[in-house]
Amino acid sequence: MKRILALAFLALAPAAAPAEEAVKTTEATGQAAVVDDVLAAKAAARDDALRTCVQQVASTLVTASTETDQGQLLSDKVFAHSAGYVRKYAVLDDRQDGNTWVTRLRCDVSEAKLDEDFLAFGIAYRRA
Repeated sequence: MKRILALAFLALAPAAAPAEEAVKTTEATGQAAVVDDVLAAKAAARDDALRTCVQQVASTLVTASTETDQGQLLSDKVFAHSAGYVRKYAVLDDRQDGNTWVTRLRCDVSEAKLDEDFLAFGIAYRRA
């Protein structure tokens, strides 16, 4: 009977809180040309800033030889999906400067997700 109660208690007990995810905060500026659509330029500048945030964090993890040998793989697989690594961001500056839209962001980038994808893509990286 005690065994059944213990199992019932374990089943009803709240799950343990997930471990704190490794997140690195960085800032970056993105730019895009304003041609006809200001909103499209604004979105492109934001995407450029997000990509730059992810590149900054990834460059602290990836070895120099990997950047050289697998630079295209990093660009195609990792940096192209930068929004998936950014947990949250704050707009620090958002303005038009002549024919260019400039956006500055502060981003929280998931190092854990980068680590996971580096392993999946076979990219060599170092862990401090």
